[in-house]
Amino acid sequence: SGSAGFRRAPSLRRRKRSARAWTNDHMSNFCGLRTRVLKLGYAVSDELGLLNTLNNLIKHDNPKRGKKVFDLRPSLFMWGRAPIGNSWKSSLKITDDDVKHFIEVVRASAPTADE
Repeated sequence: SGSAGFRRAPSLRRRKRSARAWTNDHMSNFCGLRTRVLKLGYAVSDELGLLNTLNNLIKHDNPKRGKKVFDLRPSLFMWGRAPIGNSWKSSLKITDDDVKHFIEVVRASAPTADE
């Protein structure tokens, strides 16, 4: 769908799968996969790691991931403060602008139509 020659940017999950196909690496974690994609000469946004950690926090509510996200971007949490206790996910405050920003992070982390 859309005009001729226009393709929508794949979702983060699809890009991760695509990156596995580009590198033929189906075992590495995010950091290993990122390194291999960079070696292929494809762009990877510096903030993709934050987005990956945020995604894991939302899925698993892991306090270690919560602390890492907080250290990198406290504005993603209510009142810019770390939560009391271990429930990091429930303290997230992700705005529409944050979502738009992370969409741009994903768009900046893959081959372009020219590549």
